[in-house]
Amino acid sequence: MGVDQLTSFIRNNSDSLLEDYELFNKKVVIDGNSLAYHLYLGKDKRIDDIHGGNYQEYQDECMMFFEVLEKCRIKPYVLLDGAYDPGDAKIHTIMGRANSKTRKSLSGRRGTKFHEGMIPLFAHEVFTKTMTKKDIPYTVCDFEADNDIVALANELRCPVIATDSDFFIFEITSGYIPISELQWRDIPQSELDQECPVLKAKIYHLKKFLERFGIQKEFMPVFANLVGNDYIPGCMFETFYHNNIITKYDGEDGKIMNILDWLSGRNVADVKREMIEYMKEKLENALAMYDVKDGSKFLKCFEGSSTKPRMQHLPDSYTESYRCRKLTPSAVNVITNKRLITRTTIENKEQPSCNKASLSIRKTLYGILLKEEIDGDSTGDSPVRVTEYIRKDGEHYHVPSLITLKYEDCSTLPSLGDIQSASESDKKAIISKTLKVNTQKLDDQLNDPGLRLPMAVTIYWIKNANPKVFDTELHALLHCIHKGYFESTAARQTAKSSESFVCKEKHCFQAYAQWQSCMYYASYLNSVLGEPYPMPDMTKLYEGTTIHQTCETLESTNREVNLDNAIKTMFAEKSSLRGTYRLLYDVVEHQLKPGELLTFRSNIALPLAYGSQQRNPSQATYDATARTSYPASPSHPYKRCYRCGGPFPHVSDCPAKDSQCTKCRMKGHFTHLCKNPPYPPDKVPGRSDVDDWRR
Repeated sequence: MGVDQLTSFIRNNSDSLLEDYELFNKKVVIDGNSLAYHLYLGKDKRIDDIHGGNYQEYQDECMMFFEVLEKCRIKPYVLLDGAYDPGDAKIHTIMGRANSKTRKSLSGRRGTKFHEGMIPLFAHEVFTKTMTKKDIPYTVCDFEADNDIVALANELRCPVIATDSDFFIFEITSGYIPISELQWRDIPQSELDQECPVLKAKIYHLKKFLERFGIQKEFMPVFANLVGNDYIPGCMFETFYHNNIITKYDGEDGKIMNILDWLSGRNVADVKREMIEYMKEKLENALAMYDVKDGSKFLKCFEGSSTKPRMQHLPDSYTESYRCRKLTPSAVNVITNKRLITRTTIENKEQPSCNKASLSIRKTLYGILLKEEIDGDSTGDSPVRVTEYIRKDGEHYHVPSLITLKYEDCSTLPSLGDIQSASESDKKAIISKTLKVNTQKLDDQLNDPGLRLPMAVTIYWIKNANPKVFDTELHALLHCIHKGYFESTAARQTAKSSESFVCKEKHCFQAYAQWQSCMYYASYLNSVLGEPYPMPDMTKLYEGTTIHQTCETLESTNREVNLDNAIKTMFAEKSSLRGTYRLLYDVVEHQLKPGELLTFRSNIALPLAYGSQQRNPSQATYDATARTSYPASPSHPYKRCYRCGGPFPHVSDCPAKDSQCTKCRMKGHFTHLCKNPPYPPDKVPGRSDVDDWRR
């Protein structure tokens, strides 16, 4: 949750609202989602997110944070957000954030920024695995964690560490420390070497806020809703604000100061009555979100109890997996609301959503999660449907897509309750059938069990990607995986985030966004099935900066890439590793059909996607649009497709077949190639049209 502009208001008044604080030899309750985000994208240390994530670098950052707490004898209790509220109280905010993340994608341009402010797909998985390695106690809450965090902190009589401005509203007995005010990087090494160093911070107490502005604590939920939060957008009270509140202050903090000044002379019951008359039952629900019950049901999770609080929407056998986040909270969203908002990552807006490549994996997931309901419709009269929110082709917002689950398609799948009694071979067979990969062959070929699921997903990715995968993209990915599993820790050089490198090739972004989407939902399926394969270790599998650099190197140094010259380029100084890499490549290549993996060649001139100018034949890169539809061949007669701008004729469907032009609103061509007159401006869908489907 969050209260509009409150964080900046507190910062602007920090001299009177924040106090210096020394943290050591103490318990703290931490908002896990806030910390995970801060450690990846905090202002004082930002890791490359535009290339899909540097997971090893991120794990090192998480390790460093928890080691500092350990040296200061600080015992953390970490709570993570669970599923979305089943009552859909925040659906507007959730969809708004999903669309905001999508707008941070490449938006059809070449990358020019090192950061887009988007946490990578597997960051939370790496974060929880790091906590497991460090023996940091943590648990996943039923739904949003804010109230549970406050309840636990008050029971333990310790401060809260988070970034959420809602914690300025709650009454936290021992105070609230914003992560940005926690100076954990600034402890000198000489102090860290001492027996119990001190971690300096600034702490907030609600009592000081109330004294400063002369209001009662019962007014804080009313104040939060008047200003605007995740449940009640501030704009919904604009009329109420202008009709009832005298404007004395202006500037950045003016609105908040005016509301505080108005509340200071009012009666709580009268204000609530006036506001509820204005907003009716919606406000009552929003005010209730700040009610914190005495005692925490999660305390026993941190006291060594073997019994975890039950999650009512899941079978008891899945409680442990859910609380440890091995089973993603999205499972509960599907079960309770039959809805999934697909994960967002950096990709090329001009291409279809990267999550379309993993659709068949999600269908199997839905079939298992909703099996009992599907079995109740054996006649097919009332098929079960799941609403997926997925990025619209060529656009930067999500649209709903209905996925129908037919009885005959799901008849062989087990329900959640049946999985526990299923054999491991049956569980692997479900993964094999879903991915359409011979997993038994992979089991025989790969000695390391941790490689089997990633290799199966890589084969599935190549078969289902749109645009198709080029061999340069596969080599770069396998090279990174090879480093993770076949090179010693000392020999591995983690690619550190560097402001100087941003990949110039849009096709790489789309290819690896699709791979991560496939890997994410395959991991989700593996978890639901009880982990017949080890869960993937993304710190060994994916380092975005390394992969994109390798792909650019391969394409810029080879006129035509084949296995031999790719190996020579990637292992120029490590010839002893060439044999193991060749074996890894063969595992994938042997399960592919001709034409499923496109071959990169740089000896043909193709036009740029944004004009008629042609590339220099010696250039080792193509534009993403031109490369999607035809494996380059110097002997093939070349024509330009007037719909997508790529070479014609196409091997398969034109990439622009299902794309809707944003200029004329017609389907079948990309916007930059449109020759039609513009759609009438007064008929172009506005913001309210986008909001309709969210409701």
